Amino acid sequence: MFKNKRIKYLTICLFCLALAIFANNGSAFAQEVKVTVKESKEENKRVATKTPPQIVKLAPAVYPEEAVKKKLAGVVHVRVGVTAAGYVKMVSIAISSGSDMLDIVAMQTILSSKFSPALNEYGEKVSASGVFRLQLDIKEAEKK
Repeated sequence: MFKNKRIKYLTICLFCLALAIFANNGSAFAQEVKVTVKESKEENKRVATKTPPQIVKLAPAVYPEEAVKKKLAGVVHVRVGVTAAGYVKMVSIAISSGSDMLDIVAMQTILSSKFSPALNEYGEKVSASGVFRLQLDIKEAEKK
């Protein structure tokens, strides 16, 4: 269906964003959320690199209003492909939180974050993927 992988990727991203806006009755995202990130070490052991990709700067997570009202919280494991230049080339849900809204928030957070690339055994930057565990919790964000 898609001849170009980049077009397919952008189409999926736009679909996720549209789905999030639709779930939020068309209004813009309004609530920032505390996010805790840990590497999912079991998944990253399969990567044939010395150092897997690392998050340099985590973007703030933003909940749709409906998720804020429901006080949704959960853990999402997100698989991220990072190029040798440090750009995100692929994002997918490795383990879902069970909530489509939380999964979309996690993917949007990762897409907006900055990464350092993986390093091979010679210390050279290489393309690789890693799995990150994001803990999304609206209750923690409200305490601040």
